[in-house]
Amino acid sequence: MKVLVVDDHEVNRIVLVRILLKLGYSADTATNGLEAIAATRSKSYQLIFMDIYMPFMDGISAAEEIVSSLVNPPHIIAVTTDPSEKTRCQGFADFIEKPISFNRIKQCIDSLIS
Repeated sequence: MKVLVVDDHEVNRIVLVRILLKLGYSADTATNGLEAIAATRSKSYQLIFMDIYMPFMDGISAAEEIVSSLVNPPHIIAVTTDPSEKTRCQGFADFIEKPISFNRIKQCIDSLIS
């Protein structure tokens, strides 16, 4: 499965990539919504972990652009520190709160591939 991790904070990207590696998945990374859109235009992803608050383009706008521009859009999981954002993320495949946990990432992936 091709995975993209999008977050403007390096530590968050590293943590998520390491969790994914422990689960047997490698991941590409992007630091904002614009980079995420560019990445999806050059490579086909099945899963994207998308931070909601980022500079240049937020995760919600980037997700909308990705979904509307692709015939087979990836599953996009919203990642945020603000649990009240869940209502704004209705179009996402799932929603994860930071701090990110191994079990929650595994649960998200398991629900998508089962």
